Amino acid sequence: MSTESQSIVTSGLEPYTPGSAKPWNKQRLLHLLRRTRIGLPTKQEIEQKLTMTPQQVIDQIMTVSPNVNPPSWVNDPDVQITDENKEIIKGHDEELTNWWMNLCYSDNSIREKMVYFWANHFVVEKNKVKAAQYIYKIYQSFRNYALGDFRELTRTITKDPAMLIYLDGNKSKKGAINENYARELQELFTIGRGNYSQQDVSEAGKALSGWTINRNTLSSVFVPKRFDDSIKTFYGRTGNFDADDIVDIIFEQEQTSKFIAGKLYTFFVYREPDENIINQLASIIRQDNYKIERAVKTLLSSEHFFDSNFIGADIKAPFDLTLGILRQFNATADAVSLTAKSLNSMGQSIFNPPDVAGWDSHRSWINATYLSNRNAYVNALFTSKYFTYLNINAFISAYPTDSATNFIKAVLDDLLAAPVTDEIINALSKELAKNQTTFNPTSSAGQKSLTDVLKIIFKMPEFHLS
Repeated sequence: MSTESQSIVTSGLEPYTPGSAKPWNKQRLLHLLRRTRIGLPTKQEIEQKLTMTPQQVIDQIMTVSPNVNPPSWVNDPDVQITDENKEIIKGHDEELTNWWMNLCYSDNSIREKMVYFWANHFVVEKNKVKAAQYIYKIYQSFRNYALGDFRELTRTITKDPAMLIYLDGNKSKKGAINENYARELQELFTIGRGNYSQQDVSEAGKALSGWTINRNTLSSVFVPKRFDDSIKTFYGRTGNFDADDIVDIIFEQEQTSKFIAGKLYTFFVYREPDENIINQLASIIRQDNYKIERAVKTLLSSEHFFDSNFIGADIKAPFDLTLGILRQFNATADAVSLTAKSLNSMGQSIFNPPDVAGWDSHRSWINATYLSNRNAYVNALFTSKYFTYLNINAFISAYPTDSATNFIKAVLDDLLAAPVTDEIINALSKELAKNQTTFNPTSSAGQKSLTDVLKIIFKMPEFHLS
């Protein structure tokens, strides 16, 4: 939790009301934007949003951006990997990664943050799914249901081609039931460990059988003769259940609402769940028949969310860290594409979470290797490979240039989630002003000093916090 306060959090879901104890200021605005968007906002956006009320900002964030045109090949038939088409498939992979990274970079709403949430909830791995067309299709489902109906999204994902491939549902048939998805559906996707039995897994496996894939149309197909039409007993209910029945029965359980409420809480607020808040969110989700928008908005609008203890209490994921840096310099799409290739070394290969549980969060992003590679990325930004894609003068023009100290204070105020000491500010100011008779960050010597200082700032522990 933040250094501002180490007190126990007592605030609840009552609407946040700015006051002397919790003023609406840059610190809380940035907290809201860091948790609901991918990457830091620019100075211009910060100043513009500070003129708005908290609720106006939240309303704006919650108004999801419209979908954008995908790559031209996303509806092309799936083809088998051969030497002849290997390069085409590799090109699709790279283009889709760049397309999504640029969506994350440019989106000003909560949409792509929610796509990331769902992609790390209903996990598939591109390395197993193979065809990028299927990855596009499942991510479109995440996008379409970003703040929508969790039950309907679950129903859709249960029959999604990428998920059928990833958890072997396309191989499951009467007499040869595969239980992979039946288990993860309950353990990781809907109700959580300890709330189902092995019998529930086995019976669900039978009910989920019969689905396969048409690789020409990229769609899932139900084949009746592959379906196990025996009588099943699931969560104490008995019948000739199919996939839709299994989903419906799971969503009749109150624990399912608590499970997704907990995931939303740990994603947006803090990694250690607050059971009282989660129970209240779960109640809202049940009242709204598993549509999550009001629960998310209630959480983000609450006194609890804006408590000082949660500010800077998380560690940025690699693509959050890197895209936030690029945004400060109005970087081009080419810089975003180069960055996509760098993420692998930081532990976040886009479309390839490590396993079905997805990417872990917080301290898992920081180890000796990952931290070294984050720092290497920062160094690379200011080399010729990247630098021509960055608008350094646009960054400079957003900040006061009357003195190195004022420049540094303003920059740190925007970029860091936690305050630093006067000693650090003074040291950075001296570094910024070196080799200059008069401080001028646009001069040749000034730009060299500025890039040296920015490398330091982007490697500071406080910059890695969200």
